[in-house]
Amino acid sequence: MAFSGELLTDSHKSVVPPLNFAMVAPGVYRSGYPNKKNFPFLKKLGLKSIMYLCEDEYSEDTLAFLGGYGIKIFHVRISGNKEPFGEIDQAEIAGALVEVLG
Repeated sequence: MAFSGELLTDSHKSVVPPLNFAMVAPGVYRSGYPNKKNFPFLKKLGLKSIMYLCEDEYSEDTLAFLGGYGIKIFHVRISGNKEPFGEIDQAEIAGALVEVLG
């Protein structure tokens, strides 16, 4: 396909997933922290909720995006762990899942 020089329309722009994005199970995904360039990708997923496992707050841009699409946030404050063999408290994760599946 040859490029004719016209500007790309919104429908032709690429969508960019957040870092470390992957499907866990049908309809269940995981990823790193999203930013503005990931919003079109997240919109296409039709998300209903997000479980955010981090001590930090979401950015105002991200909160506005999620709120604008009615995506519910379950914020579970868990310390970050970058070690490959580090462990996260299983009781904290179980509590987060109970809240989401409630």
